[in-house]
Amino acid sequence: MYDAAEDKYRSEIEFMDLVKAKLLDGPDTLRDDRPGSLTCLSVRFALEFTMDGTASDIIRTQVERHMRLCLAATAGSDTLVTLAGSEPLLAEAAYELIKKTRSSPVHHLAKHSDLNCVDRGRRGELVAALLIMRACDAARASSGPKWVPVDIFMEELLPRVPYGILEESFPTFHREKEYKTFAATFKGYGIWFNHVIKVENKMISANHLWKFITRGAPY
Repeated sequence: MYDAAEDKYRSEIEFMDLVKAKLLDGPDTLRDDRPGSLTCLSVRFALEFTMDGTASDIIRTQVERHMRLCLAATAGSDTLVTLAGSEPLLAEAAYELIKKTRSSPVHHLAKHSDLNCVDRGRRGELVAALLIMRACDAARASSGPKWVPVDIFMEELLPRVPYGILEESFPTFHREKEYKTFAATFKGYGIWFNHVIKVENKMISANHLWKFITRGAPY
């Protein structure tokens, strides 16, 4: 008997394996593969690269074989302007690839031999992205579905005592009859994101922010 649900599930797995193979330029499993792990980290954490030392070769490899986008290049391609596109499917594939290694993104990044070419950000943006995604991944592991409860995400993000204070806190401003604690306000609500992006000031508007939210990309 034909099982439509099982067939759909099998097709989704096959499609995701194809996406993983595109990210890793062939295999669908993340092994001891430096370009592949850097790709997964780039997709999830919007890594930017400097142009120092051997960085140009690393960037070219990412563009040629690992789905990184090249926006501009100088004459002779001495300098490249590149980025990892905001694509939820790629980010989900990167999440699954890293998860299967049983090592955290922080571990992969810290142990990477090409870490010297990664731009850490001027105000700790990379550290903030790692903390936020760590909390999200931990919440997903405990809740199951892609959508994670707001309270579980905040519990994973904050230390125990600050989270307890937040849980019982009331809003500074509120609508009539909505003076409730944080826990009561967000009970039953969930969030979903699987990668982060970096935005410019001109992108901070209602015309753009809702697009980022629907694509699972906090900023």
